[in-house]
Amino acid sequence: MDFIAPGVRQRPLRPVPASAGTSHGPRRVAKEDRPIVAGRQLPGGGSGSSGSASSDPNTLQSDTTANFLFLCGEGPYQAVLANGFQSLFLNGVPAQNPDGTFNFNGLYVATTPGLPSQEPLPGFGDVENTFNVGTEMLAQIPLTAEIGDLNADRVRVTIEFPSLYIVDNNSGAATTCSVTFQVSVATAGGPFVTMLVTTVNDKCTSPADLSYDIPLPGAGPWTLKLLRISPNAGPNGNFTVNNQTFFAPTR
Repeated sequence: MDFIAPGVRQRPLRPVPASAGTSHGPRRVAKEDRPIVAGRQLPGGGSGSSGSASSDPNTLQSDTTANFLFLCGEGPYQAVLANGFQSLFLNGVPAQNPDGTFNFNGLYVATTPGLPSQEPLPGFGDVENTFNVGTEMLAQIPLTAEIGDLNADRVRVTIEFPSLYIVDNNSGAATTCSVTFQVSVATAGGPFVTMLVTTVNDKCTSPADLSYDIPLPGAGPWTLKLLRISPNAGPNGNFTVNNQTFFAPTR
């Protein structure tokens, strides 16, 4: 029996570091590396030529994880995955090749044969609810979200970057860009406490999401506040800064 998982994408989990003032470095090379290059004709109308500018490689990629739970039927199964990981397909790509190499890192699979005495599948102990925000974070304009579930003990905040790079308007070179933001939590109407201050200093020309696991202190309800510290994206002298940030769907 083969299992084919559809293109389900969930948000990454990035634990909050012990201290508030932190940053994280480059991630894996992004799925799409589309460096922006531009040519410029030499002045004077002569036999000028165009050249390509040197651009930084993409370094930021969504560090995503996903959990899939498949209910195949009732009764004992003789072979749930007939060929092991080779029988597991994600978006049409086998998890494992015939030579034993894997096409995905960090893959874990647990199966049950359908016996009455079997143990529950691991990995589904948490209960999560997702609420959509989808609002752009602008400089020094706080965004807030209310968390009224008193059983909650943490919130996973996802920041979406449509792109992250700086363009030299003269040469066309696309280079690494940075953006700084902070996350604060207020408990039961009290003052806001800063839980995270971080700077993302990478480059991507296609969308990427980063998530941060924020603990909820005390007894709720809670108010979550996001604040972009960096200036807004847009023209900046001879450069164009592409570092928009969005408060994406949050769990």
